[in-house]
Amino acid sequence: RRRRLRRRRLRGRRRRQRDERSWQKEYVALMHGFLPEGTERGLLSYRLRTEPKGRGFETTVDEREGEQALTRFEVRGRFRSRADGCPVTLVSVELVTGRTHQIRVHLRQLSQELGLSPAGLVGDSRYQVGASAPCHDQRLFACASAGAGEALPTRLCLHA
Repeated sequence: RRRRLRRRRLRGRRRRQRDERSWQKEYVALMHGFLPEGTERGLLSYRLRTEPKGRGFETTVDEREGEQALTRFEVRGRFRSRADGCPVTLVSVELVTGRTHQIRVHLRQLSQELGLSPAGLVGDSRYQVGASAPCHDQRLFACASAGAGEALPTRLCLHA
């Protein structure tokens, strides 16, 4: 009974913190291609529209009807796959707003604007644009994990 009461209080505290925006979430993402020099950090501002699709949702950039979404990013490292030389960039991402699939869509849009192909996150079959990249080698993820200071499993590479 004490545990339930303690959990209930904790949930209430977390809700208040969320509502007051007194906490931040930082993610680490591994994206295809090298972000060029001069794009070490920035604020992405795209209007996003989310609609139901199949069993989930699809989010697109829609500057007329979308809702404002802001994402801060900073490059943490650039790597190449030892197997095939595929370039990737490890970025820290902080959500200013919280829209469905915001990080995935914002980083894909940034990649497309910079002419990177494929564009998007490593392992993201839903939002990746361009040819399927063969960047799924274990050594690449091990190297990126060392750069992030945490273990990054070989899958959609986006971690809080």
